[in-house]
Amino acid sequence: MRHPGVLSFICACTLLFSFPQRQEAQVTKIMGKVTDASTREPLPFVNILIPGTLLGTLTGFDGQYAIEFRVKGDSIRASMIGYTPACWKVIRNQFQTIDFALEPISYNLKEVTIRYTGNPAERILDSVIANREKN
Repeated sequence: MRHPGVLSFICACTLLFSFPQRQEAQVTKIMGKVTDASTREPLPFVNILIPGTLLGTLTGFDGQYAIEFRVKGDSIRASMIGYTPACWKVIRNQFQTIDFALEPISYNLKEVTIRYTGNPAERILDSVIANREKN
């Protein structure tokens, strides 16, 4: 005894599960510019990171950056040697423009004096030349 409903159900299940499900992850896109807070000059080669992930980028010569990610990042961080790092909250799954103005860090260091005492290679070469006959 044949059951046409069972055969239709099996065909429908086969078709449904044979094609891969395509799930589009929501994309977060962020663009912006990083500048020096005191001079308003663009800062090149600033590290732009999504904390808690391995995602990041660098700013260009003009201080501009763009990053796109699908992971669950909730903030973005800009850091550079000589500047205080800055962090901003991110609205996930949206296009955003986030500009950073990094504050310079000032270090007061003691004076360093460098005295030239000669090149060690020169002393070795002088010794070799002086003892040329013995060698």
